[in-house]
Amino acid sequence: LTSEAVAAKKPAEVSKVLAQALCFCWRIGLAVALLGSVLAPLLLRLSSVEATSPLLGPAKAYLVPRLWGTPGLLSLIVLQATLSGAFRDTGAVLRLVLLGAGINAVLTPLAVVLLKGGTA
Repeated sequence: LTSEAVAAKKPAEVSKVLAQALCFCWRIGLAVALLGSVLAPLLLRLSSVEATSPLLGPAKAYLVPRLWGTPGLLSLIVLQATLSGAFRDTGAVLRLVLLGAGINAVLTPLAVVLLKGGTA
């Protein structure tokens, strides 16, 4: 839909379609994060981590924060698809990936060291 709107030179339609896609991604991502967090013990049991396993606590401590990253990840996928598909702007896609890697490189050590966010 975004490609069609770009080709038709309808910037308002491009914005509308992109906003709808991002809202949809956030809703789906939040649903995955919320349900996954609530069902984490069941999901881990399906992954062969028994309820009596000493790994259950660390596995859940790792899984739940990863699930809460789902809305952002889905948004990045939509932005990447839009930039590379509709606008044919591979440079912007690369900059977006590099920005994400840079943010990750800064926030991960901060979360682990300062906020004691590590699970190991």
